[in-house]
Amino acid sequence: MKQVGTRLEVLRGDAHHTSGGLTIKQLKVSKSSGEIVSKKKATQGKKNDWAVATKKAREQLIKDGVLEKDEMVLFNVGPKGKRLYELTKSIFDESK
Repeated sequence: MKQVGTRLEVLRGDAHHTSGGLTIKQLKVSKSSGEIVSKKKATQGKKNDWAVATKKAREQLIKDGVLEKDEMVLFNVGPKGKRLYELTKSIFDESK
């Protein structure tokens, strides 16, 4: 077994830790992207104020019938993206 390896090697058990010191207990596979990520960073990202506002905005637009449930809309790309950005920004500003 190698001491230092990539995240994949650590997750498979071929290496003990990554060059940054992450062990198998500190890594997980992301459900959405399938990437191997740090558990700590993943939870920090979910608590991010902008991410929370975006989630609320998407839910509200789905409820209003503007977006479909699994529709992928990017910020400021097309009319739906502009509407998503404006709503996210307003929710974000209210939370501060």
